[in-house]
Amino acid sequence: MKARKKPVVVDVVRFYLNNPESINEAKDFAGKYFADYQEHYASDKRNYYIRTLEGEMKLTDGDYIIKGVNGEFYPCKPDIFEATYEIVEKTGDIKIGNVSVKNIKVGKLNTGYTELNI
Repeated sequence: MKARKKPVVVDVVRFYLNNPESINEAKDFAGKYFADYQEHYASDKRNYYIRTLEGEMKLTDGDYIIKGVNGEFYPCKPDIFEATYEIVEKTGDIKIGNVSVKNIKVGKLNTGYTELNI
């Protein structure tokens, strides 16, 4: 017997260990399912984890954090992610002058004055 995985769109963020913005994005994305711990009392180094259905899983640099169809979270290594997923929609933050727009979809943005390709 053979089976094909159903196409399901999931929310995902990429985690970069030495990027404070990435760490904050992961915290915002995973909420209570994100955890960080000091490596030991004499160190400033932190370890980051995602609380999954199977317990806490350590995040490493470049991992993707995926929100599953039932609201569960889990990390995915980049090579596995790239072999099994494709990005269907990108979002991000932009700043024009003093105005910031959060979580905007990549594409065309009509500002009322001009159209921007993002």
